[in-house]
Amino acid sequence: MKKLLSFLILFLVPFFAFTQVPNPVYFNTASNSTATGTLSIGSNDLNWTVSNTGSVGVYVSAISCANQAPCCWMSSSLSNVNWITYPHTCSASPAEHSCLGAVDEFYKLSFVLPASTQCGVPISQTNAYCLVMDIYADNCVWEVFVNGVSGFLSSVSNPYFYPGHMAGNQTSVSLCNNWQAGNNEVIVHVKSGAASFPTWTGLMAIVNTTLSSSPASYSVPVVNAASSTSLLCSGQSASLTATGATNYTWNPGSYIGSTYSVSPTVSTVYTVSGTGSNSCVGTSTVLLTVADCTGISKTGNTSSKILVYPNPSSESINISGIEELVSIEIFNSLGSSIYSGSSYNADEKIDISEFSRGIYFIKIIDKKSIITKKIIKE
Repeated sequence: MKKLLSFLILFLVPFFAFTQVPNPVYFNTASNSTATGTLSIGSNDLNWTVSNTGSVGVYVSAISCANQAPCCWMSSSLSNVNWITYPHTCSASPAEHSCLGAVDEFYKLSFVLPASTQCGVPISQTNAYCLVMDIYADNCVWEVFVNGVSGFLSSVSNPYFYPGHMAGNQTSVSLCNNWQAGNNEVIVHVKSGAASFPTWTGLMAIVNTTLSSSPASYSVPVVNAASSTSLLCSGQSASLTATGATNYTWNPGSYIGSTYSVSPTVSTVYTVSGTGSNSCVGTSTVLLTVADCTGISKTGNTSSKILVYPNPSSESINISGIEELVSIEIFNSLGSSIYSGSSYNADEKIDISEFSRGIYFIKIIDKKSIITKKIIKE
């Protein structure tokens, strides 16, 4: 029983250890097991295999060969990447293939991906996972496949003699489609000519970045939603604005954009979903309250001398300029009446210290007009 448990532990731990998004530095060709240096010449690459019998042919471990052509091959500026090749037997150098003539070789990188990113985006969704590589090859990177689907096809006219191994002639690919949960394969098709002895072939792949296992890469964007006003009457408009992400979708309305102009007829909660550059999604909401403005939206006699102050206020408001009997009513942001009274005093004082902080409307009615003013309780 102990032997069985030991076997299961040894089998399961490595499997689950690689179900997270892998660290891209381990995909550098000829990288050692700690990604801190390179393998010795002649060592089997830890991640890359190679076939010279087609993309579905027999694959063997690619061989670390270092720079076999210092005159021409690009030297790596990184300490954990170098050249690899098919293990040819034409001469002492495994990269030399003059006895075979021109060759087509297929370098394969195999690895496991989880079903989704740490922020819940399915790994199969476009841009949920991107593998970005600079690839040097002697002679030409002709095509790159992700799980059998072409993600890059060269347009050079003479690929067998293209100097794809020299500085500035690398193939840069950003592979952001056709990934799947579980096993994945990237195949790089290299074409290499054979003019005369010696003639070499090889591959050097530098993995720049992916949406890697770094927690920061999966952080959900903090989306903030704001409105030009929180209270309006039916028929009035408000401008909603979202920040903190790259792309935004508002609902209700399925509107796409960071700024959304709305005219609700009833109080509505608007939700914005913001997608970051890493495809993670954050959300935020904003409430727009539509008040029952029947009768209180009319300003009546605009020449009225009635003043309401101070505004904003935290304790009380004063009403001055009253010349005849008036009725006074205060409405909250929902349109409900929370104060009513009457006054014949030239100056009237109303205590609002018990009101909650927010926006209110005060309606003052005399024989000639209906006056409505917005007041703010701090």
